[in-house]
Amino acid sequence: MSASEPMIQHRVAHRFDDLSPQLQRAARYVAEHPEEIATRSLRRVADAANVAPQTMSRLARALDFEGYEDLRDICRAQFRTPTIRLSDRAGALQDGTAHGARDQNAFLYAQSEASVANIQQLLNTTDLSALRASVDRLSKARRVIVIATMGAGGIGEYLDYVSAFAFNNWSHPTTPAAWARAIIGLGEDDAVIVITQAPYAHQSVERARHARQLGAYVMSITDAIGSPVIPASSASFIVPSESPQFFPSYVATLLFIESIMGMLVRRGGPAVKKRVAAAETANASWGDYWHT
Repeated sequence: MSASEPMIQHRVAHRFDDLSPQLQRAARYVAEHPEEIATRSLRRVADAANVAPQTMSRLARALDFEGYEDLRDICRAQFRTPTIRLSDRAGALQDGTAHGARDQNAFLYAQSEASVANIQQLLNTTDLSALRASVDRLSKARRVIVIATMGAGGIGEYLDYVSAFAFNNWSHPTTPAAWARAIIGLGEDDAVIVITQAPYAHQSVERARHARQLGAYVMSITDAIGSPVIPASSASFIVPSESPQFFPSYVATLLFIESIMGMLVRRGGPAVKKRVAAAETANASWGDYWHT
């Protein structure tokens, strides 16, 4: 899409009177919820707009798009975020222009306030029905692969460690060779969780795209509608990462994945409880836990 392409609201307004009542209903929803068009599947958007999926496709053509994906692209473009420069953010901390930077004693409070605000925004904006549907797909998947590199690498390692207690079909390949082995036979019965936020890891985006091309269910946990991983996602969840610190915050992301793991364990039944107990016993017998 060119930089001069009008926003979707402008295009809808220009054509609205020429649309049938059913297409007007769909068009009104698109104009009022471009973020939903950018991040949700066609079927979910159609359900929310109370129209048939075919109506959304017909609307796209009525607005002079070649298809629904082109309509989604223009909505995504409205939310593209500029590339952040970590060095600029670090400089703002040093010269005192960042929030909380002047008073070092107050920085703890500034960071805490930002984290609490991120969590509150996550609670207010997360589509719980979509989250339950994604967790259901994860619980039924033959295999679950976690993609988390660079800044998200530590989150991926934590998720890998915790999931190993409860499940035997999760993996977190961190090297190219491990990734190549992990995707052998990857298909529609498998699921992938990709965690990335600005500055987005090129490797994570490419691996997510590859997994989707192979037919896997791709669940992305990212920080903005303009994230490059969203187009490769079967379902995407926006987790705020605002921070007065020079690097974006992963506090809300950690809460989100811990919640997902809790939902999965609740669904796991006696088999999961038995596996957790076995892992706990093994760790104790190997002397992994400290005893006084």
